[in-house]
Amino acid sequence: TNILFAAVTKKAHIITFQRYDKGLVIFFDKTEEAIVSELLIPKFISSLKSLSNLDENIVDLPQLGRYCFEINDKLFSAIISTFPTIKGERVSIKLFEPPSAIEKIVKSSADLDKIVQFASRPGFIAISGIESKYTNPFIYSFLSKLSSLNKNVVTLESKVKYELNGINQTEVNEDTDFSINDALKHINFQNLEIIYIENLIDEKAIRFLQNSGKTIITEIQANSKEEAINKG
Repeated sequence: TNILFAAVTKKAHIITFQRYDKGLVIFFDKTEEAIVSELLIPKFISSLKSLSNLDENIVDLPQLGRYCFEINDKLFSAIISTFPTIKGERVSIKLFEPPSAIEKIVKSSADLDKIVQFASRPGFIAISGIESKYTNPFIYSFLSKLSSLNKNVVTLESKVKYELNGINQTEVNEDTDFSINDALKHINFQNLEIIYIENLIDEKAIRFLQNSGKTIITEIQANSKEEAINKG
């Protein structure tokens, strides 16, 4: 938790624990911050897994968990990902702040009205940004706004970052029996108008959604408007 506090204080978004010959190196974004000695690595990684209710005995498969913590009465969410390598597990933590009201992000009421109008029509909305630290808070704020307008909203996510009031949030896992495609089959039986799908890249799902009559929101990571258009 001291590491999380330090990362938030330095406004880092990603904490990475990378194995080198000198030990486990801790990075805040891309800046090296500390080194954990070889003898302490197993206990250190075990503690990280315990925070997010991951199975400490699984070391040869990826795992994804969440840990919430408060700093100065502000609730943060940490998405903890473990990934097996030939040198041992690599751990990455993405930090997310609570989503703000959409009006604090989109200052122009005219622009906000246009965005809401787009979401009121069937079709695809792709929200682009360089990293998830920019796109995800905006998406959560946007979904909260739509929900407040009596829209029925569902999310399909690998891991929920924050629990949003009035929104049906679902965690899907392609490695289990509940994939995005499985969820979409059942969504047809639900009275839902807006579907947010995290990183929609499955061609089968895209074809299925084209004629669904629903508003589909997803995100695209891009460095420019032109790159986002090309990816879309």
